[in-house]
Amino acid sequence: MNTSSSVPPTFRFATFELDPRAGELRKKGMKIKLQGQPVEILAMLLERPGETITREELQKKLWPADTFVDFEQGLNNAMNRLRAALDDDAETPRFIETLPRRGYRFIGEIRGKPVAVAIPPSSTVPLANWWKWSTGLAVIGMAGLALLIPGVYRPRSPLPQTPRVSRYSKLTNDALPKVVLNFPLLIQLFTDGPRIYFSQAAAGLDSLAEIPSSGAVDGSTSSIRTLFRGPLLTGISPDGSQLLATSALFHWDDQPLWVVLLPSGTSRRLGGLIGHDASWSPDGRTIVFAKNHELYRTDSDGSTPEKLATLPNGTATFIRWSPDGTRLRFTITDTFATSPSLWQISSTGGDLHRLFPIWGGSHPHECCGNWTADGKYFVFQATRGSITGIWAVREEMLSSPTSNLLPVQLTSGPIPFTAPLPSKDGKQIFAVGEQLRGELTRFDPKSQRFVRYLSGISAEQLNFSRDGQWVTYVTYPESVIWKSRIDGTQRQQLTVPPLQAAAPQWSPNGRQIAFHGKMPGEKDHLYVIPAEGGSPEAITTSSAAQPAAGAPTWSPDGNSVIFFELGDLGLDRTTRILLLDLHTRQVSALPASEGLFSPRWSPDGRYVVAVTVDLRKLMLFDFRARKWSELVNGSLVFWPEWSTDSKYVFYIADPPGSYDIDSLVLYSRVDINSQKIERVANLEQTRGLHAGRFGGYYGVTPDGSPLFLRNTGFQEIYALDVDLP
Repeated sequence: MNTSSSVPPTFRFATFELDPRAGELRKKGMKIKLQGQPVEILAMLLERPGETITREELQKKLWPADTFVDFEQGLNNAMNRLRAALDDDAETPRFIETLPRRGYRFIGEIRGKPVAVAIPPSSTVPLANWWKWSTGLAVIGMAGLALLIPGVYRPRSPLPQTPRVSRYSKLTNDALPKVVLNFPLLIQLFTDGPRIYFSQAAAGLDSLAEIPSSGAVDGSTSSIRTLFRGPLLTGISPDGSQLLATSALFHWDDQPLWVVLLPSGTSRRLGGLIGHDASWSPDGRTIVFAKNHELYRTDSDGSTPEKLATLPNGTATFIRWSPDGTRLRFTITDTFATSPSLWQISSTGGDLHRLFPIWGGSHPHECCGNWTADGKYFVFQATRGSITGIWAVREEMLSSPTSNLLPVQLTSGPIPFTAPLPSKDGKQIFAVGEQLRGELTRFDPKSQRFVRYLSGISAEQLNFSRDGQWVTYVTYPESVIWKSRIDGTQRQQLTVPPLQAAAPQWSPNGRQIAFHGKMPGEKDHLYVIPAEGGSPEAITTSSAAQPAAGAPTWSPDGNSVIFFELGDLGLDRTTRILLLDLHTRQVSALPASEGLFSPRWSPDGRYVVAVTVDLRKLMLFDFRARKWSELVNGSLVFWPEWSTDSKYVFYIADPPGSYDIDSLVLYSRVDINSQKIERVANLEQTRGLHAGRFGGYYGVTPDGSPLFLRNTGFQEIYALDVDLP
């Protein structure tokens, strides 16, 4: 009987090569960031080229019956990632054909015949030869041992067992976002043992959310009302009786720090301190807080603040003390979370360094860590190969200069898990599981009904060509730019990952599209790309000394673009609007534009509309008068767009006095001459249902119909049973 095993073959097609054993896909010899189910699906297709791989086969192999995830969502997500890696299209496929309601088929040409290498098992060695080999090897081995290790032989200690997740349980099931301001790095979970606390916009403008650690029977959350607006949790006291929080309304900035008493929600200021993150020491006597690019420490009442350290190239979030109180770890990130990384510093302010200087590489993406209560493990969130999940590392490995063991991945698959928090007993990790998805929706003013637009694709940031025949948009959450006819036909992908693209704008002649975007490790800067497809061309630079740039918009003659330049701390009062001459590449500032962003040039070229960084006003610049004037003054205004005749500016706003992102329900337009405001639609039905990369997308079609991206994804809190040996 032949019991030999085989190494899976290597498959080659077009410019690609798949090594199933290593789980690696390469293009022209370069490794592509793709892992998990997409690679396994591709291997199944390549093993049976031309044959149909049914959805049932895929589910049985990759999503067995005891898997907790939604199979349909998981398969669709995996196929989208696989097609993006292969630069393939579902409608006009080169490699993978979709057979509706049946499955998929590989239709490409495999180069050469895949060859598997047979590995004979040890049982096939003849018994007579075995005795000769084993005797000879024993003699050689003992002699070598005597030469190399004089004295007593000590067996090598076995490697430690690998941490693993054994079970998943969903604690919430309310389909409400668990993210604040749509910035994932602001999700922080805290527990006192029996309960879990977190910030949730849906809990209310002045409320926090809580759930039992075992989960509510109906999967719902409860609210704790505070005395201040927009509470954003940052810490919990060692005895679990108090929370630390700051105020985050629409944009994240340094705000007053607060102490919230549990369970009443009674709140008091932490002295006169301001910052954006804070954490109690294990003994409860000291608080470390982050402000701007610095760390400070103070006593528990906030009366004696002193500077601890200045941080390199970013701000600190997720500040955590070691259980013994000697060290702190935190995430350093920039405004748009380009390359978050984990850092460590002593509690006295010395020995500031990156936690994983080699493993993270030059473009790290790890964050949001927590120690287990016994200090034995450090668990954190990281993205590797486009997959975001939870990782763990033994603390003794981090403290040993000779250790070469790497962090262990605890979760993988179609659902990313973020913001890990170990339970008090160390038997579970609480985390947020999410699936980001939206449905593009139009509000029909005549019928007063919501209808799907462009077949309800998950896309945002639409812009229409001047002739009204074409539309460009950004897929959500992939951040890839596409174009199509306004009826959705003739779709064409224009950008590819890892470039993260946003805010596409057609040139007046329809031949180019300007947008802002970034590659891993870079800041956002401006690009143009031919409308017919091609390689993006950078028109501004990306460097450590150059501020990030965004939201380009064209002059009517197509010779210039205006855009906004971020300040040192993101959207602050030093943010300004600049004009770039595309021929000379000279840049000049629009007069008195400090504190403004999101500019839009009117189609007739006379005006520019922009938003103040506090999101309270729309400002209008008149090129003839060379000055700004106030166009709209509200509690919250956003997403300005011009009408095609340059007479009106459309925008989304909330009711007076609300100042709440979930209250962005009043879609209006303002006449730039009379400044008369006209209500276009009350989108009350969309409250809490918005989705988009920047908190929620709203736009307008050429005929003046409002657009928004309706949230069809989910964000729930899970408990992961873990073995941490």
